[in-house]
Amino acid sequence: MTSTSFAFSALVAALLSAPALSLAQTAENAEQDKAPPPVAQAGNEETTPSTTRQRDIKVVYVPPRRGAPSVRVVAATRGRSTRVFLATLAPNHLGWTLRAQPTLYWYVSEVVDDMIEVTIVDDKKIDPVLEVRLPGPVEAGIQTVDLKEHGILLSEGKEYLWSVSIIHDTEQRSKDTFAEGAITLVEPSISLKESLRAAGREERPMLLAKAGFWYDAFGEVSRLAAEDRPDADRWRRERVDLLQQVGVGALAAEVGIRFDQ
Repeated sequence: MTSTSFAFSALVAALLSAPALSLAQTAENAEQDKAPPPVAQAGNEETTPSTTRQRDIKVVYVPPRRGAPSVRVVAATRGRSTRVFLATLAPNHLGWTLRAQPTLYWYVSEVVDDMIEVTIVDDKKIDPVLEVRLPGPVEAGIQTVDLKEHGILLSEGKEYLWSVSIIHDTEQRSKDTFAEGAITLVEPSISLKESLRAAGREERPMLLAKAGFWYDAFGEVSRLAAEDRPDADRWRRERVDLLQQVGVGALAAEVGIRFDQ
């Protein structure tokens, strides 16, 4: 198995097993280590909980109609002994959220000794909305950044670019290894709001994904996957499948990687 295949096999293993680490937990762990983580188009269309109650229905993501430039969701660099893969667990286009303070997910395939920076920018402003640096070593696995923890509120209709960068040289940032995602806050339709209010927890991811709300659907699936419940394995598989439907899976396929290996 090549280092590339191994790295993405590790991503699948992480998605199928490990809970995500918050940005705060990642920083805390780093500090401890230093002392002796055919396509239809969405349009807020009407959906009902009854359409999602069959157990064999998958969480199917329907991308929004809005066009947007693609973003680089996967990157690679040289690590301690092999290549390190960095990925934002996001679509390779502008993703929707209905929450002003969503949780963003990202992944690194192995321990990174260099500093990692997480940034959110509004292209209409000069200063970043969020800029957090994590001193190395940063441990491998799925990581999260909860905007609520940082007091960040997204504004409806604005487009934000968020990125995770491995800083190899603070004096030459052009050498950074980075992955990025794009997110915008969208008001859901009245019918979707009503459907979500009536839906059970297992129905919500299907409704959100069908309506084009990637970040919320992925977050709901991830929370279900992290819980101690009899069907947790199913939700871990759903999480892997969601990534196969968007840019992370597509880029993996381009370099000969399959998520089911």
